[in-house]
Amino acid sequence: VRQGMEVKLKIGDNVALVNGEPVTFDTKAVFKNDRTMVPLRFVSEVLGANIRWDDATKTVIIED
Repeated sequence: VRQGMEVKLKIGDNVALVNGEPVTFDTKAVFKNDRTMVPLRFVSEVLGANIRWDDATKTVIIED
């Protein structure tokens, strides 16, 4: 995972600032049941991780 990265997401927006540069993604951050939900794939990939879906176990796997 990349060190020194800054990712800023605003609730309800589908544009984040990644190291100060705007990056559009396909969903948005939301606040639900006193929790902030962020798009896992977007955040993980921006930070340099690889994402896989294991359909057999219904599991998201995040690897650096």
